[in-house]
Amino acid sequence: MSKYIDELRKGVHKNAAIKTTIREIGIATLLTSVTTAVGFLTLLSSRIPPIRAFGINAAIGVIIAYLTVLGLTTAILSLFNTNQVIKLNNRKAFWEPWMEWFYHFTKNHPKKIFAGIIITLILCFYGMSLVTTNFSIKSNLPKGQKITEDYIYFEKKFGGFRPFEIAVTAQDTFMARDYEVLKEIDKIENHLKKYPAVQSPTSITAAYKSLNRAFNGDKVVAYRFPDNEKDFKKFDKYLNKLPSGPLDVLVSKDEKKARISSSILDVGSDSIKSVGKQIDAWLLNNTRAEIATFRRTGTGVLFDKNEEYVRDSILKGLGIAILIISLLMGFLFRSPKMIIVSLLPNIFPLLIAGALLGYTGIELESGVAIVFAIVFGIAVDDTIHFLSKYKLTRDKGKSIDESLHTTFLETGKAIGLTSVILFFGFLVLLFSINPPSVTVGIIISVTLASAFFSDLFIIPVLIRFFYRKNE
Repeated sequence: MSKYIDELRKGVHKNAAIKTTIREIGIATLLTSVTTAVGFLTLLSSRIPPIRAFGINAAIGVIIAYLTVLGLTTAILSLFNTNQVIKLNNRKAFWEPWMEWFYHFTKNHPKKIFAGIIITLILCFYGMSLVTTNFSIKSNLPKGQKITEDYIYFEKKFGGFRPFEIAVTAQDTFMARDYEVLKEIDKIENHLKKYPAVQSPTSITAAYKSLNRAFNGDKVVAYRFPDNEKDFKKFDKYLNKLPSGPLDVLVSKDEKKARISSSILDVGSDSIKSVGKQIDAWLLNNTRAEIATFRRTGTGVLFDKNEEYVRDSILKGLGIAILIISLLMGFLFRSPKMIIVSLLPNIFPLLIAGALLGYTGIELESGVAIVFAIVFGIAVDDTIHFLSKYKLTRDKGKSIDESLHTTFLETGKAIGLTSVILFFGFLVLLFSINPPSVTVGIIISVTLASAFFSDLFIIPVLIRFFYRKNE
């Protein structure tokens, strides 16, 4: 639309303006659609079906949007006369003075821009060093809502929401309810109580502890595992008379497996992982493997492993997207230098977004990782528009400065409009009571804004730096 209106302002007939727009902008928007689709398709690197489906559907949607604009929008524009679309006058457009300022600033102050890049990179790397992956469920619950209050109450009063379990496997001729195995389980339970985050560990030993207390005048101090095998066998006879149902929850029917069940406070995935490693090390060094083996298990472990896997696989997908788009830009412009020119302004905003996570204390979890992959595909659009117009103008025989000046006035205005629209569109998410939505709004808005300024400041300076001698 921006290019079409510019052509009309030049006095070009509407049909000729549409042809020029399709010829000059059609290829650029095709490339931007492809790169955005690539950004979404990198989600296929995940093995999580909903994430893969999202990537495929979004990529298809981007291509459909391109075909719709190319076909339907141009057809509709041909139905309107020039005076129905714009009012021709000699007044400068709102964006022209700003684009003139950007052009002259990049031309006259390249050293200031390079210094600004270096300072910003230092701040970015420091901010990224503060990024944490210590994801907690509480940080993603809606603020001020009853569900969040209930969750916090459950954490405080009922020992935590997240399960923490240890699987017990009896070895050789031992059974899970043998005295030797249960002594090992009791030893582990007592050790787990030393970790503040681990709450209320329990197992089949609780039944023997209860009987021991009952046979000792219901004294609280008697709630412990029997000190000798004689008492144990006495209590075991009573338990054998009970229905098997309640015990099946803690011991398998073949009595070769058992479990220690507990919960762990929502102290963050990294903190929980650290506690788990400490317990694993203690189990390895302080239990008798010839009697029984012990390992952490349960939905809590699956949740943390899945979260870590999704995050890492998406970040790897982002790396693949950067590689693919680099090859695409190199092929399009037939120059290795242009790969640097095109990539630096788009990696720069990702670094800023990463630093933002560190400075604000937002955890890097799978949802945030998905946003990074998507945003890169969107942010690279402005760069392709800018460089495509620059290349088209250079192919007409204009100098570097003339080409950059034309690119600023025409394409600079267009990417400014789209950046403003997208920026405020995503900024609306800041009003959400849902923290993940707020995070998405912040990251995408900041990334798109920084991508816009990176393109207008960095690309012209790099082009002059790499290609001035060749002119």
